[in-house]
Amino acid sequence: MDKQMSFAHDTAPTVDEVLEIWRGHEKVWLTRKEIGDALGRAKSPTLIAVIGVAVGMGLIATKTVKLPNGVPMFQYRPTGKWQAGQNLF
Repeated sequence: MDKQMSFAHDTAPTVDEVLEIWRGHEKVWLTRKEIGDALGRAKSPTLIAVIGVAVGMGLIATKTVKLPNGVPMFQYRPTGKWQAGQNLF
C-alpha cells in the first residue's frame, strides 16, 4: 500500500527541488504524479505551478500523451539548458 502524502506543506517546492529529481536520469519523462512522489508530496496545484514555472523558464520540456480514455497526460524532463547548468539557482 502506498504511504499517505500530505496535500499541504509549510513551503512550496522550489524549481531546484523539482529539477534535482532528475539528477543522473535526465532523459526520463516523468508525470506530475511521479514528480510529486519523488518529492514526497501530493500532486498539488502548487507543485503543478512550480513545474509550469520551470517549463516557462525553459528548464523542463513537456509533452502530452493521450490516454486510451482520451484524457491528456502531461510528461516532463529537463532540457539541455538545465543539463548544461545554465539555470540561475
